[in-house]
Amino acid sequence: MCTVSGFESGRRLCLLAEVGGTGFALEATSIVEVAMVAEEATVLRGQLPLVPLLERFGAPAGPPGTVAVVLDVSPTLTVRMERVAGVVDVGRAPFFLLPPWLGEGLIGRFRGALVHDGRLYLELAAEALVEDAGPARAPSLPTHWLAEAPDRALIFRAGNSLYGVPLALAGQVVPLQPPSLARLPVQEGPVMGLYSHASALWPVCHPGRLAGGEGGFEDHLIFTEPAGQGVALSAGEILGVVDGLLETDRPGAFVGPGMQSPALFLDLPRMFS
Repeated sequence: MCTVSGFESGRRLCLLAEVGGTGFALEATSIVEVAMVAEEATVLRGQLPLVPLLERFGAPAGPPGTVAVVLDVSPTLTVRMERVAGVVDVGRAPFFLLPPWLGEGLIGRFRGALVHDGRLYLELAAEALVEDAGPARAPSLPTHWLAEAPDRALIFRAGNSLYGVPLALAGQVVPLQPPSLARLPVQEGPVMGLYSHASALWPVCHPGRLAGGEGGFEDHLIFTEPAGQGVALSAGEILGVVDGLLETDRPGAFVGPGMQSPALFLDLPRMFS
């Protein structure tokens, strides 16, 4: 979790755009020109190559965008975006710095994140887009399983598996609201995106990815703060609170009354410490 760093003072203009369903922002002072281009175009004005924004992060380019944004960097870079919401004053918009533990290889490409009209935008650092730094990656985490059954736990389904979080770690559970979510352009790692909630910025992880497997965004988020790090867990069906959990022969797997199969418990404090 990264709390809001306060409001920007004074007037600050940003271009707000969308690529792949994620909102991005660029300071207007870093932009030379914004132009419409045809889907089949590969250059602007016959000389400026059009680079799909997501390619700078090593992600699939997605559908060809029809907006070209010429950046005031050296050498000149023209990035391609799908649509532009306009240039707006975000001087008083809530602004967040990205959590440092996401790693310089990822957060170095962003200035931070901001909320405008209820939507979360990742603010790009224009100068960091000049060089192709390769795929953006959130840091991997060692997988640790909880050693002892907690007294009480919140049980939920994510993907095809049951998981649990000790009730002492489980905070608020909310339905995922797409405008508050910004998907990170990463190809691997446990962190899939960032979420604005309760005046804070929360990295979103899927428990399947934390366990070394796969997973995506589901219908709910469970807010936790293991080892002082705010993390939102992506969850599907919320099954409720269970008492009297018992150990099984599988590490980190505990079963409670009325449960037909055990739930997996990651040792989140140990993983995020």
